[in-house]
This record gives sequence, structure tokens and C-alpha cells, in this order.
Amino acid sequence: MFSIESAPQAEQKGHLASNMMEPTYSRLVSNICRRVFTEQSPVMPLVVEQLCKRRVFLQPLFAGVGDGTVRATQLNSALQCEIELVVNKVMSQCDMPRHELIRQTNTTMFELARQAI
Repeated sequence: MFSIESAPQAEQKGHLASNMMEPTYSRLVSNICRRVFTEQSPVMPLVVEQLCKRRVFLQPLFAGVGDGTVRATQLNSALQCEIELVVNKVMSQCDMPRHELIRQTNTTMFELARQAI
């Protein structure tokens, strides 16, 4: 198991990933989702909403990769957990095949990580 500081501890120490503010982060998530999901996808707004809610955890994680406190394998494990959380939340609100939602959320999450880091 790995140890990553909780978001409030990371915030107190000023380690937020590249100091990305909420509007910037939300725009980045929206732009990535628009490329991954089809234009008419009713699921896209739900995924955007969930990823924006997870910002408090994701940004310190991305910052940890940038400063070397989080290894790539730890990032991969944490992102897989985050993908599961997002998929479970969205699945409770939509009628999309789970494997398709996982595939699209996975693509979105790793593209977000790539751009944020």
C-alpha cells in the first residue's frame, strides 16, 4: 500500500498541483471529455461533474508526481481507484454499458493526468 497525503494536509503545505484554479481545471476536464465522449453523450456532463468534484484529491496527486513524492506506479493505482469511484457514481445516474463508461473514463482520466502533470 502507498501513502499519499490527504488533500487538506497537502493544501496546508501549499502543494496543489501547478496551482490550477477551479475554472481552469473545469475547462480542462470539459475539453478532454468533449474529445473522448460523443457530442450527444448524456453521460459526459455526469463525468465532468464527478471529475470536478474529485479535483481536491487529484491535484495533490498530480503535484506529487511532479515533485517526485508519488511514483508512477502509485499514480496508476490511485487513478484506477479514482476511475472506479467516478464510474460507480455515474452508473447510478445513467444507463450506459459499464465497460464503455470505464473505457471512456479511463481515457479521460489519463489524458487529464498527462496534461495536469
